[in-house]
Amino acid sequence: TDQISEKLLQNVVDMAILGGPMEDRRLTVERICTDELVLIASPSNPIVSLAKVTLKDLGNVPFLLPEHGSKTRQLVERKLREAGVPLRIAMQLPGTGGVKKGVEANLGVAIVSRFAVERECALGALRLIPVADWQLTRPVELVFRKQKYFSPVGEKFRQFALSYGRERLAQLHCPIGTCDGLRRVFPDAQEFPCVVSRNGVACSEGVSVEFAGGQPRDEMRRAVPR
Repeated sequence: TDQISEKLLQNVVDMAILGGPMEDRRLTVERICTDELVLIASPSNPIVSLAKVTLKDLGNVPFLLPEHGSKTRQLVERKLREAGVPLRIAMQLPGTGGVKKGVEANLGVAIVSRFAVERECALGALRLIPVADWQLTRPVELVFRKQKYFSPVGEKFRQFALSYGRERLAQLHCPIGTCDGLRRVFPDAQEFPCVVSRNGVACSEGVSVEFAGGQPRDEMRRAVPR
């Protein structure tokens, strides 16, 4: 997230979709929807067999976290600290993709965006673990440099992202602060001639959009026309 913020300030990318909250006065922040962060574990992890998982239980399991600078990590650390839960950090890995792979290998548990793990949970590679009497949410935000001038296609993309969030994602509560969310968030992506870059999407009409998260997945590549 910090790296993407710097790209925005340096005008390397036009806008970014991030898990907030963003509090940099140099940036304009527009809310898209609400994201729920969930506890995930490997199906073979002992925590899966518990009839009920409480906050106290989280103090006894090793956690996998993204690297420093991740807004997700900052939020998880702060909320667990406020709840009085000691965080046992087993490993830090690059981005959400690295964390998911580590959890699949049963190296620990993690807290990530729900939508980022929908595919893995549907395939049985990961399990969502409800935590009793505890829920963690955050805003998903469209961020760009203050007084930023957008081309017509850039402004169209901005309006599309905001309206789609209000009309559809507000009820689904599905996060879009990762590359994994592009296919759900922008099913009409053919409106925007795009190519997939390493960490997001670079539109061929001259607007560049950065998504917080790891490398784009294969299904996202298929969803966005080259």
